[in-house]
Amino acid sequence: MDVREEHIAEMCLRKLDEILEDAGLGSGHREAACGPEFDCAYQVSGEGPRFLIEVKQSFRPHQVDRLADRYSQWLAPQDGLPRNLLLLLASRLPPSVIEKCSEMGVCALDEDGNGFLRLPSLYYQKSIHRERSAPSSPARSAVFSPKASRLVRAMLAQYPKAWNQTELAEKTGISESHASRMVAKMIDADYVRREKDKLRIVDPDRLLDDWAAVYRFDRHRRSRFALAMGEYLQGLRKFQQEMQRQNIRFAFTSWSSAYLNAPYGIPDSIVAFVDRLTADVPFRALHPAESKGNVLLLLPRDEGVFQFTQTGEFGESVADVQTYLDLRSLPGRASEQADVLREKRLIFEE
Repeated sequence: MDVREEHIAEMCLRKLDEILEDAGLGSGHREAACGPEFDCAYQVSGEGPRFLIEVKQSFRPHQVDRLADRYSQWLAPQDGLPRNLLLLLASRLPPSVIEKCSEMGVCALDEDGNGFLRLPSLYYQKSIHRERSAPSSPARSAVFSPKASRLVRAMLAQYPKAWNQTELAEKTGISESHASRMVAKMIDADYVRREKDKLRIVDPDRLLDDWAAVYRFDRHRRSRFALAMGEYLQGLRKFQQEMQRQNIRFAFTSWSSAYLNAPYGIPDSIVAFVDRLTADVPFRALHPAESKGNVLLLLPRDEGVFQFTQTGEFGESVADVQTYLDLRSLPGRASEQADVLREKRLIFEE
């Protein structure tokens, strides 16, 4: 384990001690892992089972299935009782992971005490989350400014690629001096580490979470229009044709790009970034609408939103990380669509 994972383990095992003591089971004790597969182990006092522990900054639902399968040989009951239990420890467990753990019978706990535990004499499940606050460090805030965030977008969009700093500056259109300053801040904030002449993200989930905490969707200039459409895909096609007719570059985001790449229900509006938006554009199919239009056009604060886009049948869509940020900023069920997108498309694996 690295220093951060050691801290996570320490904090979570303190919570585990409290839960066991409150249940009258007495606290257990930490042990060295029984093999190279696990980060450490924890023996419940008395004749209780032993937890075989995997520690990460965060987990995703699909990882729970995979870990349960990988470690199944260690978890077989003896004399009808579990002798070893898999326990996932994380800084923060989203509700979707806790639900998956409950479904799979895999124990999990985070630093706030959220999680799922099932022992022969204990059943524990908690999922009450504090709102994440925006990063307070000036170094952390600076790396998420509109222009500097091009570096973050690039590294997340092409994770786990290791970047040469010069290449990163060239790909994102940032000067080498600016890139050098921002990379130094990313290293200072422990978002990125330098390995020889390459840059690697330390924890992509944490980096994305911190970006989402400070991202401001409302800073983009917005205009609403009405578009006559039947089925949603028909609307996307008409919108594409209108943008091509006016020679406007666009990239779908939010509900629209999510629908094309990881659908969750059918949206009722089209959302896209555009590279220009003036009052004198002679639209044919789009009609200005002050509040209830079904097309939302966004003039971005920085052209970096058009980097690392995905091209499909209906045109370009922004990178999945950008779609996630924009969805998280919208009300209603947009956060649910954001979670679906993250679980399907933002799987940060080496």
